[in-house]
Amino acid sequence: MNIKHNDTFSDEVDMENGNENVNVNDDNGNSNDNDTYSIDDDDECVIEDCDEDSDEDSVTQRVSMKVMFDESEDEKYNIHDQLPSVEEIKSSQAYMNSAHLAQKSNRNKLYVMIAAAAFAAMMISVAITIGVFKSANKEQIVESTADENVEIGARIEDTIQFIFENSISNLPDMRRKDSPEYRAVLFMSYGDGFHSKMEDSNMQDGNMDERRRFVERYILALAYYKTGGQNWTNKYDFLSPKDHCTWHETFSVAEGHVVRGVQCDRDNFIKDIDLSHNNLVSPAIPYEFSHIKHLERLHLFGNDIAGTIPNLTKLTNLKSLGLMDLELMGEIPSWLGDMTSLTTLALGHTKMLSTTIPESFAQLTNLRILGLEGLGLTGKLNPTTKLRKLQALYLEDNFLSGDLYHSEWENMKELDLSNNVLNALIPESLIMNKNLHIVDLHHNGIFGSFPEEIFNNDAMVYFDIRNNKITGSINDRVGYLNKMQHFDVSGNKLTGTIPDTIQLMTNLISLRTSGNNFEPQALKDFFSPLKYLRELAMRDNSFYGTLPNYLANLQDLQMLDLEGNDFNGEIPTFYGLMASLSILKLNHNQLFGTIPSELSSLGNLKVLLLNNNNLYGKTKEICAATNQYLIQFTSDCYPSMNSDTEEEVSCDCCTLCCNDENTDCNDKVSGDFTKNWSVNYDSKIPHGDIYSAYTTTLDQASEGWANEALEKATTTESLEKLKQASF
Repeated sequence: MNIKHNDTFSDEVDMENGNENVNVNDDNGNSNDNDTYSIDDDDECVIEDCDEDSDEDSVTQRVSMKVMFDESEDEKYNIHDQLPSVEEIKSSQAYMNSAHLAQKSNRNKLYVMIAAAAFAAMMISVAITIGVFKSANKEQIVESTADENVEIGARIEDTIQFIFENSISNLPDMRRKDSPEYRAVLFMSYGDGFHSKMEDSNMQDGNMDERRRFVERYILALAYYKTGGQNWTNKYDFLSPKDHCTWHETFSVAEGHVVRGVQCDRDNFIKDIDLSHNNLVSPAIPYEFSHIKHLERLHLFGNDIAGTIPNLTKLTNLKSLGLMDLELMGEIPSWLGDMTSLTTLALGHTKMLSTTIPESFAQLTNLRILGLEGLGLTGKLNPTTKLRKLQALYLEDNFLSGDLYHSEWENMKELDLSNNVLNALIPESLIMNKNLHIVDLHHNGIFGSFPEEIFNNDAMVYFDIRNNKITGSINDRVGYLNKMQHFDVSGNKLTGTIPDTIQLMTNLISLRTSGNNFEPQALKDFFSPLKYLRELAMRDNSFYGTLPNYLANLQDLQMLDLEGNDFNGEIPTFYGLMASLSILKLNHNQLFGTIPSELSSLGNLKVLLLNNNNLYGKTKEICAATNQYLIQFTSDCYPSMNSDTEEEVSCDCCTLCCNDENTDCNDKVSGDFTKNWSVNYDSKIPHGDIYSAYTTTLDQASEGWANEALEKATTTESLEKLKQASF
């Protein structure tokens, strides 16, 4: 085989003549005869046994010996004198040996030359063989690589055509090498160790199920690349050589078992995608999800995904759509009302600019959870009032108006309409519903008397009607609400007194009665049995008398707000034993005496308000102990402007100094500045419901999960966690 390459040489062997010729070709392949070398085996090198000079010396010697035998008679009898001398014989022998040695040396040189020539010939032959082998091998590699590239290219093109024919992605995107579509195509073509070859028999037209699974796997790979999968918090085995039906993980929570990732039905088609709170980053929701025909749940909430909601009406089996806490924009699509299989729809806390709840939502008669909170919605509640299967409705932080009397929510369990402009009464039928256990209507224009029907609903655990226009009083029957954990009636127009039967509400975690028109009363020992109490806010409730010592027994109490009452006497030193306390508000009372140094033992204290009292003395010990973590400390540490007296309190670490004459300071403290102090935990979380229902949905939650969460909220371990919560 002749292999021609630039700057190569060819070897020719003349086998007939026994000659080996090495011809060096120039760049044009022409032989250069002048550079041809030939070694002929028939050439001989002859070395004679003796040269001519040696023959002449021998004849001369014989003649000389004969003359000696022919001498005179006297001489012929002298034999010894006629023989050659010893020196002559040695000289002759030495000469002979030298000749033989020279002959032997020449022969050795010849042998060496022959051996060298043979070795050179052998090396040339080996070099020729190796060159030919390498050239042939290189040709095979080039041919093999070319064949493999052709095969890969064909496979990629087959994948592109297959995806395009199924109307999943468009051709320009799949052929642009920097696109997520192209990367997903490469993965499916030859990067997927589980299912990649389009030419396999299971991908032929006869097996439509496998073709659909191939499409679904491509969509998952595309979603991975589109949303920065390499930076996901949990990869869930995406792009691994496993069946994509196993790309998930199970978590145990109070609400039951939650599965995140991908799940499939019995036929191995995708039915569930939950990538919530997983650091997905994308300018849009991958619209390809709409091609997963059997999809029942799509949860992407809590990620950095923008854009608008793609049309998902092809997903006729979709039951749960969780897209809250995203960067979505645009309006709420009216076509969502056509997805009548939905049981959960959560779009809250996005940047959508919708003005009203779409009227088409009245068609979603299978809805059990609806969340549209924080969207700035206006208009009426009407599209939701006829959804009889609703079990959880979250419409807080909008501008919705209207009344609640026409609602048909007999299955409602959780209702949050807070921070709206509702101007209505609370319907008796709603509040008496035994299924209803969470009601949050705070910051509205709700009026009328306190709804006494609530006392017939012993399932209620959370009731918040603060900052409305509720009148009337709270009667003794409030003690029947023994499952109640959060009871907030502050900021209304309630009268009468606070009943002592509150002590029967032994599961209370938060009690707030501030800012009503209650009659003056002493703060009796209502609270010692409330061992789970963390928040006690009774500001401006007309209490009088001395501060009760028994409050120090509430070791889990984190906030004690008794601002704006008529308490007198000294601050009990026992309050220094309330180790969990982070907020203590005793300002605007008639307290006197020194500020007890025992308060320096409150290692979790963040807020201490003592201004507008008659306290005096120094706070040196408190400042030394709490200076690093006390974020708000007010006292009457500013000198009087109308006298020569010094300040009442000497405080080097106070963040605000007041005096009785400084009305601006007092107004600042008693107004909105301190109005919203609270401990740093969501008082709804211990009940296990409100927003956690989004993450599990009622479809997935185990039976009795709400009761289990309620029990867990009152365990010692749960309380310890809340103690550790920072302000």
